[in-house]
Amino acid sequence: MYDNKPVKANLNGEPTYEGMGNGKNGLGWWQGEEAWNQLMHGGTMGVVYGAVCLWQWKITPDEPGWDSWTNAPMSWREAMSQEGSNYAGLVSSAFGGFDFADMEKRWDLTDANKPLLAKEGKFYISYLENGGEIEIRNVPQGLSFCWFNPKNGEIAIQGTTSPDSAFKAPDNNPWVLIIGERSYN
Repeated sequence: MYDNKPVKANLNGEPTYEGMGNGKNGLGWWQGEEAWNQLMHGGTMGVVYGAVCLWQWKITPDEPGWDSWTNAPMSWREAMSQEGSNYAGLVSSAFGGFDFADMEKRWDLTDANKPLLAKEGKFYISYLENGGEIEIRNVPQGLSFCWFNPKNGEIAIQGTTSPDSAFKAPDNNPWVLIIGERSYN
């Protein structure tokens, strides 16, 4: 849908619901990985979190009438507290204070066609599910950058961009590279 013209904002409003299959599927980090991958593939309108027992507003954990694939031993209130909801929620922390309106999918600016959203010259964000290195062409010198941990929201390496446009993640775990200047107006 991202490539259709005219360009329209999009997101996937039907992600994998955490806890499907009697509370066993789509758990934990699955939700974070899915949120970041969908965002990087053009879901620039944002991410959506869903959980079994939440989407059908199950009142009590033992409420009868649900097939096992749509059921889990929890109420809708408990469903909102599942581990994966934290990871999806951290996506907004990564974007906090940045001017990202009108960002676009710009994998073409990277080496090896790696995931990148950009508002060219101002803001860049890339999710690397196994860490590693990314080179981004045409990044202005002197912009702030950091590596954001999508599992806990902590910032690791920080610096400013230089003519060398290669950025190396702290390790082989999931990391988000953020380049741009924060504004807290």
